[in-house]
Amino acid sequence: MSTSLLRSFLKLRKKRNLRLRELYSYLIGVISQVSQEAKAEAKWIIEEVFENKFDFLILENPEVSKELSRIHTIVERRVKDRIPLQYIFKKAFFFGFELYVDERVLIPRYDTEVVVEYVLNTFNGKVVRWLDLGTGSGAIALVLGKHLNGFGVASDLSMDALRVARRNLTKYGVKVPLLRADVLSAFKDSCFDLIVANPPYISYKERSNLSPEVLSEPPSALFGGEFGHELSERILSESLRVLVPGGSIIIETSPMCFEALQRSEKWNFFILTKEIYDLSGELRGIHLVRKS
Repeated sequence: MSTSLLRSFLKLRKKRNLRLRELYSYLIGVISQVSQEAKAEAKWIIEEVFENKFDFLILENPEVSKELSRIHTIVERRVKDRIPLQYIFKKAFFFGFELYVDERVLIPRYDTEVVVEYVLNTFNGKVVRWLDLGTGSGAIALVLGKHLNGFGVASDLSMDALRVARRNLTKYGVKVPLLRADVLSAFKDSCFDLIVANPPYISYKERSNLSPEVLSEPPSALFGGEFGHELSERILSESLRVLVPGGSIIIETSPMCFEALQRSEKWNFFILTKEIYDLSGELRGIHLVRKS
């Protein structure tokens, strides 16, 4: 923490009968220096420390001096070390589920929820053999395992990620086999009706533009190659073998990666069924169907 921030925190600690509302204002001011979501992060810190809902706490406005030492440690890690709160608290939220996360896995994003919601709406009521490719924390596998009919598998190259995924699946009683695999090399021909993938699609040259918070996440979950689209192209190529004719691959992507995929040699083996956009109009994913 910078000297000025440390001084301001020490002044805060000297105040008698410090109340939660004043603490909340202080947290917003400090966190806003490193985050555009300062209010949400300040609320989360308060809920974690005081183990109650923010709306109740702000009304009660309790005295908070006894918890300042712990809050100081959290703020220092968040503001000075630029560690995301998800890693500090070892939790993230996805589709209403509370997941365990740490530095071994990518932090689940709301953007991915948009893609998963499309999957559920599209395959609702259908019996499918599905794969969550590059499962990471197991977020997608958890939701698909809870809501899709049929049989599913989740894979990742990282054994560390698979351990995190197993922890989350076990917590919610979802029985999805986990397999260590390099993309699709471990799977038999024509064994899936559906592949859902959230591969890394950032280019190495974009590294300098990323925030310290993003760079605290696993590089293997961020960077898709020199230009960003290489891994996505490989997934498309290998999916031709493991998808049944007429099978679907739904893949999270970016506009630049999407353009590159359209130029790839395997693109013409698929039919583009849907471009998936979020509420702000940003492209988040695509649905491709393997030609028969």
